[in-house]
Amino acid sequence: MEFLKSKLIASALIASVSTCAFAGDRGEGIINRLDTDGDNLISLEEFHFPGGRGTMLLERADLNDDGKVTVEEALQASSKRMAERQKKMQAKLTEIDTNDDGVVTPEEIRAHAFNRMDGNNDGFLSAEEFRRAKHHQPMQHRRHGKRHHAPDSTSG
Repeated sequence: MEFLKSKLIASALIASVSTCAFAGDRGEGIINRLDTDGDNLISLEEFHFPGGRGTMLLERADLNDDGKVTVEEALQASSKRMAERQKKMQAKLTEIDTNDDGVVTPEEIRAHAFNRMDGNNDGFLSAEEFRRAKHHQPMQHRRHGKRHHAPDSTSG
């Protein structure tokens, strides 16, 4: 229960911070977009979070689709998201663990990062590959080739 209270308090803080950011430099433009009655003021009826963030959170946690979120629903939705994240993390760590010893070493992480950046699998990183990595853009044409593996830290 304390965990949920902390999450709710954190959500409220995030909402208040995002509200400040939302109303910051672009305040006049936002007023123009939200002001449906032309009074240059935003009423509660006119106000909504940018990108529907508030309703999106509600929709994810409202498991019985009644338009409200109970503590039980919030906990269940949170547990489900946590299980999904853990599954993704396990898959990623398994991918990085190139020698399948159940341990991810700094060398394996380095080799994994290198391989992700080496879009043409030539064993070298070009300026273009660094630029793409900086912008998280995958290579247009990936060909299958030899991937670099971290040195086996168990051999001596």
